[in-house]
Amino acid sequence: MFTVRSLSLREAVLLVGRNLPNQARTRDNQERRPPLACFAGPLFGRWRTWVGMDGGRVRGLLSVRPRSGPRAWEVAWLSIAPEDESLALLQEPGRVLGEGGAEKLFLRLPADSPILGLVRQGSFVPYAEEDLFLAPTPLPSPPALPLRARSRIDDHQLFQLYSRLVPPQVRQAEGMTLQEWGEGQERWATERVWEKEGTAEGWLRLDKKGPNGSLAILATPEALEGLLGYALGRLRGSGPLLCVAFPFQEELEKCLLSHGFQKVGANTLLVKELVARARQPAFIPARA
Repeated sequence: MFTVRSLSLREAVLLVGRNLPNQARTRDNQERRPPLACFAGPLFGRWRTWVGMDGGRVRGLLSVRPRSGPRAWEVAWLSIAPEDESLALLQEPGRVLGEGGAEKLFLRLPADSPILGLVRQGSFVPYAEEDLFLAPTPLPSPPALPLRARSRIDDHQLFQLYSRLVPPQVRQAEGMTLQEWGEGQERWATERVWEKEGTAEGWLRLDKKGPNGSLAILATPEALEGLLGYALGRLRGSGPLLCVAFPFQEELEKCLLSHGFQKVGANTLLVKELVARARQPAFIPARA
């Protein structure tokens, strides 16, 4: 019988090193390498992990972590079979997190993942595709813009930039209000902003993990070259550089291809709503 329960410390110790390939993707883990943090949940509590058991055998593992706020979480590690009995492993974390006040659970899978159908049965809804572009070797840098570090006072400007450039179906999933959007943001090591005449026109996010670098750009067309130039300059000396671009970012795709990046894959982004949205207030007749 297939059962699901929170991962215990004893099970965590036993599972370290086991071959349970990670089918999920996160911004900082596009590979199939299981993060050890998912086993540390029983000790440190930041991550939450559930295990699927069948007659004493481990049949699946699901680990989640918060994004930038307590109401938005993401699946950081997922190892399940594409079978209906695995649905319980997809449903239990949402129930527990929802009871704790979380509102959204995000999941990123390869676009050709064999478990896409199963996770949709588990109430995860696809809301966007993202393309992966890779520059395998260091590249010459186009001219860079004078950027400054992001601060908390930039939140409103960046949300306005996001609202201008991102289509409604993506914003509906990631956050229609400033607070909702802010809590759902993924974490980056470095963030830079380009401002023109008091308005944010470009937002660059960078990370370097080991020899590899990754970046994401959200910007008006006139800012793309300069933001990419800054990124390539900062990540010079890194190994392969990975950049994520949504299909609606056509100008960014052209810019990446013109500077030697190649499309190497795609991911599907999904979200699970954990609580019902508040209904609009309405008047009802008073009882005598």
